[in-house]
Amino acid sequence: MGIQINGNTDTISAVDGGLTVSGADLGSASASSLNISGIVTASGFSGNLTGTASTATAAATAYGLSGSPNIEVRTIVSTNLNVSGVVTATSFNGSGANLTGIATASNGELRSVQYYTSSGSHTWTKPTGLKRVRVYVTGEGGGGRGNISNGGTGGGGGGTAIKVIEAASLGSTETVTVGAAGSAGNSTSSGVNAGDGGTSSFGSHCSATGGSGGDVGGGGRYIRGGSGSGGDLNLKGGGVVCSSTAISQAGTPGGDSFWSGGGGSGKNDITYTQSDSGNAGSGGGGATGGSYVGAGSNGGTGVVVVEEFY
Repeated sequence: MGIQINGNTDTISAVDGGLTVSGADLGSASASSLNISGIVTASGFSGNLTGTASTATAAATAYGLSGSPNIEVRTIVSTNLNVSGVVTATSFNGSGANLTGIATASNGELRSVQYYTSSGSHTWTKPTGLKRVRVYVTGEGGGGRGNISNGGTGGGGGGTAIKVIEAASLGSTETVTVGAAGSAGNSTSSGVNAGDGGTSSFGSHCSATGGSGGDVGGGGRYIRGGSGSGGDLNLKGGGVVCSSTAISQAGTPGGDSFWSGGGGSGKNDITYTQSDSGNAGSGGGGATGGSYVGAGSNGGTGVVVVEEFY
């Protein structure tokens, strides 16, 4: 049973289903205290709601609510919602472009990564709102060598520098340099050695040299990898050791880089005379000598990676 108020009257009668108010004009009513144990459904409220309303479960539309009721609001449609307290939600719809005061991790959030993998000069532009970057700079791999009597050695791997740089220490733009990969050596015993890998850099902050080019086999020759400098962590590229006993008319693989293994070597077999090129700063493989002579392979082009934190 419930309460019914009909029209402009103070007559009260009980009906099933709760409190029902009907009539053309009910005017206004005021009370110092209204206690309701059931559910109140209304198109709007004026004034303030106070108390904890701990048993309330939902407000389908909540325009003009104030005070501190403990109400679960399921749907709010509004062009401008001002809340002086704390809003707790599992998710937001929309871009959130105008939200302010959103807490983020103190170290920033990784949101974008820029990759530079072609040799030459590039320009990195500092985005708005950037907190810091973490850069990986890898030099180019040396080229592999071929040789008639013995196989050729692979080229050395490029070095790597890794550094975190705060936004305040960055220019509005920074020059990113990816040097040329080491060229392959030819397959004659009198020919020049393979080319050294070039140097990569991120502005003036850090750089990494390329690996040495491969040499003819034999004689215990050692091909050095490149080195990182200026980074928080500076790494060497893989070197290549070649002895006349070990090579036995087969080439040696190129040296490894931070990102990739070196190019594979050739061997004294008509199917596999040619070695493999380096990749992502690793050295090119050395080719075979002897009965089936092949040429060395190019080193791998260097890499610069810029991780951006906001």
